[in-house]
Amino acid sequence: MAGTGCGVGQASPPVTGGEAQKGAGIRFRSVAAAAAALVAAGAGVWLAAGEGRQAAGAWVAQRMPPVAGSQSPVASFPVAGRQSPVEVIQSWGSRGLEVPESLPGTLRMTGGRIKARLAPGVEMILFGPFEMEVKSPKEAKLLSGRLVADIPAERGGFTLRTPDLEMWDYGAVFCASATDEGSDIFVFKGEAQVVEACGEPVDICRAGEGARARRDGSGAVKVEAEVWPHAAGMLARVEKTGAAKDPADALQVAARISDEWARLRMPEEAWRISERHRLAAALQSSADSAQFSKEPWVRPTASAYQEEHSMRKGSVAAVAAASALITGVGASSGSSLPLRIDTSPVHNLNWSTLFDNEVPLQWEWPDGAASATLTVTGMRGSFVTNFPPETTGCVWSPFAAAVPREEEVYELTLSFFDSGENEVETLDAKLAAVAGAFGAVEVDTGLSDRRWGKVKTNAVIPYDAAWAEATADAAASRIVIEKAGGAAQEYLTGDASGYFGWKLLNSGWGYGVFALTLDFPGFDGAWEATLEYIPGGTILKVR
Repeated sequence: MAGTGCGVGQASPPVTGGEAQKGAGIRFRSVAAAAAALVAAGAGVWLAAGEGRQAAGAWVAQRMPPVAGSQSPVASFPVAGRQSPVEVIQSWGSRGLEVPESLPGTLRMTGGRIKARLAPGVEMILFGPFEMEVKSPKEAKLLSGRLVADIPAERGGFTLRTPDLEMWDYGAVFCASATDEGSDIFVFKGEAQVVEACGEPVDICRAGEGARARRDGSGAVKVEAEVWPHAAGMLARVEKTGAAKDPADALQVAARISDEWARLRMPEEAWRISERHRLAAALQSSADSAQFSKEPWVRPTASAYQEEHSMRKGSVAAVAAASALITGVGASSGSSLPLRIDTSPVHNLNWSTLFDNEVPLQWEWPDGAASATLTVTGMRGSFVTNFPPETTGCVWSPFAAAVPREEEVYELTLSFFDSGENEVETLDAKLAAVAGAFGAVEVDTGLSDRRWGKVKTNAVIPYDAAWAEATADAAASRIVIEKAGGAAQEYLTGDASGYFGWKLLNSGWGYGVFALTLDFPGFDGAWEATLEYIPGGTILKVR
């Protein structure tokens, strides 16, 4: 197709297998299919849409322009080859994941985090370890663990039970937790009816309200955010970001508000909160874990997560190879040249790095969707384009030239809408353009070299929990930026490795000295840096 327009109807020829080898490809399907494509194409980043419909024949492609001014693949994870009524559409470092083969059944995990879909529109993010009995697509019991759920109003009527509480929503964004101490429920948006497990009513909980039940005989109480003066600001932050976008922060905010309510309204509960925090700190300090060190290290063996996913993807690769032999593809030889396959998206930045200026995007349409909107946002600008149902893909050119003029981090959001402009489903991904992915770059080996820390524009900051042995099994990371004598901002990335785009130009930060800290919640140790942003350039000093 000539030109670089992205309007509907400006379709390029269908992308073939050979063309798909260029750059990082994003596709909305399962990770099993993604692994097979990775074997064939070499470098693919795919996004999951779940129960979409496959377009007949080759997918229709359109070419998209670069972003004006020029949280990581999302994937659907089938478990052990089984078809499950519970669809795991995204995973962050999941360990010991088990899904039910039929309903009712049990969904459980020993570590990490997943996003699960019980029915169309009924999705939740669960943090391990957890165990949940799924009674039906719209009814479940959280036996232990934590979750954040976003149930649209048109899908209202979902019932969630814990050992201590029972709730049913009318369309709500809420979180829930169940521990040995009891259960908590907190509503960020919408409303939910909450009762005790014995049937005693608690109340209708609306935005900024929740319920807490303890197993010490004190029963269940309603929690209200307005009791604590600082709650409004924290809730505003969650609303701006979205509880489903940053579920770890949403859970922390809900727990903090509930704890402060108990401290102010229930003195005896305040003592228990303090004691729990003290015991948790003592347990963490005495844990038999590796000491944090910034010395280089090599992981001796693959983690359980990596082994699990390597086996699954290896099976897919084997099937693909066998199919090629049976159908006569490559029949002249029983082996092929070595091909690098990145099987784990947890500690592998290749999954979120661009290597070409032609990125094929592919997706499947969910049931009921009549239109789609793709939004691509970078530090220097953004653009929005729409697609009709007959379009199942496009080719995105992130930058104007063959290589990026400056490093950049892009966030892609694909939203599907029905004929009434109601949102059906939204998917996202993050990709980074870094200089080293497009050719040789100069490396300064000495810290005394003045070029070591200079940047003159926005900063792309890589992060990886595997840099240190003590944090290698972390599932998420956090970056804190503090300006000397000024503002401070905390960013929860939601994944263990990737790229963070820090917008310095025209962002309100201004010139000055900044302290940067990278750590991994739940693990000891942190990386620090000091950055001085001055007119005409930036001097970065890392210790």
